[in-house]
Amino acid sequence: MKMLLDIPAPLAKRFKGAVPSRERSAVVTRLLERAFVDNARRDEAVCQRVNAIQQLSSAMAEWERFDDTDPA
Repeated sequence: MKMLLDIPAPLAKRFKGAVPSRERSAVVTRLLERAFVDNARRDEAVCQRVNAIQQLSSAMAEWERFDDTDPA
């Protein structure tokens, strides 16, 4: 799939100078994949830290027991 990206001129010039034209798509693909993996790892680490907070776990358990269905 082709995409059009807006990249600041100084960065685009550095990229064009550093990466041969036939390799640019592969380099951008690898960078995007790495960013997604890094983000997923960061999000997982945050979730693990939050889940480890005992006070929060107790509060979440209380919320999960809450039944907001209308009895009428």
